[in-house]
Amino acid sequence: MIYILFLFFIFLNTAIIRQNNMFLGFYDFLKKNIKSNKLLVFLISLVSGVLPVSGRVSVSASMLDTLHLKNKQKLGVVDYLSTHHYYLWSPLEKTILIPMAVLGFSYFQMMEILAPAIILYVGFLIYYFLFQLKTADVEFEVKTESQEFSILTMLFFVAPIVAMVVFPTVPLWIPFAVASPYFLYKHYIENETLSNIEINWKLLTIIGGIILMGEYAASYFETIKDYLTANQFSLPLAVGIGFLASFAMGSSGKFIALSTFLTLIYGIQYFPLFFLTEYAAYLISPSHKCLAIGKQYFDTPFKTYLKPVGQLALIMFILGIILS
Repeated sequence: MIYILFLFFIFLNTAIIRQNNMFLGFYDFLKKNIKSNKLLVFLISLVSGVLPVSGRVSVSASMLDTLHLKNKQKLGVVDYLSTHHYYLWSPLEKTILIPMAVLGFSYFQMMEILAPAIILYVGFLIYYFLFQLKTADVEFEVKTESQEFSILTMLFFVAPIVAMVVFPTVPLWIPFAVASPYFLYKHYIENETLSNIEINWKLLTIIGGIILMGEYAASYFETIKDYLTANQFSLPLAVGIGFLASFAMGSSGKFIALSTFLTLIYGIQYFPLFFLTEYAAYLISPSHKCLAIGKQYFDTPFKTYLKPVGQLALIMFILGIILS
């Protein structure tokens, strides 16, 4: 449950930032220099989406949540799409490291195999921002008050993220916990109380439940491996089993372990098939906590996710079949 502790301190800090308009001066500065709201949201999500840290979607969501938009529902999809390409290319992610270690691929071989998927993902992301995300979806609230931009406040917000990158072995929650006293102090100065901080307790509870559900499904991982080893299924059936197992577990670590294991059984030539079909299942898994984060953080309905994320998952699934 370390992830829940991590989320708590992120929620605490960003709730204070949002309630006290602490980034208003910064965003006013950006809007004066970047005239397009869509471009501004795209750039913020682009930066947060490539952070080489665990819990990336939570950090990205916290950054987007500080934006003063009239309607934030589409931000859940923006946050999701902006952070899940990372599994296709990052040399720090287990989705890349495990196949390299077990199957003997070099990083450049992995990039050669997954290049079509990366290109299609980036193309879909650009398509979404250009044609699916409307200007009305990212319209800023009109704030009459003037808020001076504080470099110290930005430093306390950015420093924990930098610490996660520089010190990856430090537990996720510690850098944000260290920054929290500053934000609590700022909130108290403005409000003379700490009792009105609007932390999303419902989301924390839901995420805890999803983690438990995913861990329960993942407890059958070895059983699935033994079952696949003992029964030489046809290739289409093996793909179906891998898809359903990855859909149930909702874990990047489990889907890549299973797809790598199936590759060892059926042959190296089928690695793109197993990787991309199970990656597609992972994207739409109900055990995938990132969907719940956007649902509760931005009040993004599941039906709003369904079309773009489902389309992306279908593209990855079909590409896996084509490449094999």
